[in-house]
Amino acid sequence: MLNRFFFIILATALAGCASSYKPSSEMLHLKQGLDKQQAAALVGKLSKPSKGNAGFCGGGVTFDIGTPLVVTPDGYSLQAYRAGELLSSEKLNSSTTRNFYKKIYYRASRQFDGVTKIRVQPSPYLIGICNESNNFGYIVSLYYSTADLDAFAIADTDLDGLMAALSVLAPQAKLIRGVGL
Repeated sequence: MLNRFFFIILATALAGCASSYKPSSEMLHLKQGLDKQQAAALVGKLSKPSKGNAGFCGGGVTFDIGTPLVVTPDGYSLQAYRAGELLSSEKLNSSTTRNFYKKIYYRASRQFDGVTKIRVQPSPYLIGICNESNNFGYIVSLYYSTADLDAFAIADTDLDGLMAALSVLAPQAKLIRGVGL
């Protein structure tokens, strides 16, 4: 009974923390000047690691860090991988073993018309999706109508540009700030 009560309190707290994202005047200005081709080029640029940005950092796919996205006005794709056959194992301690698997590569693609929600969070709140998220200002997560989720780690100075581009490419997506539903 106590666990159920705790879960209800936690779910209520998380649901209440998210709010609508209020675009800045700079983001709205940038958005006015972008067509879909320019927006795709900007997402492509900001998806690459650079000074101040970790860029695209996955979430729903496993990929080699630094693998570039191919961004078009319709969506993006990247070379992802899944685990294949077991290559070797390493015993780290009495209760932990690290396994090494062969990488089986495939092309993962996402369509911007499938984005249902774009969430902006200060980076310390979302550890795990972007490994070095503490070094960057924000995590911008893209949620899809499927269970897929991808994210970008972005500097404060590039947040308006990324949000402008994503709002042009996925105008149907709800913009949210913070944690919660």
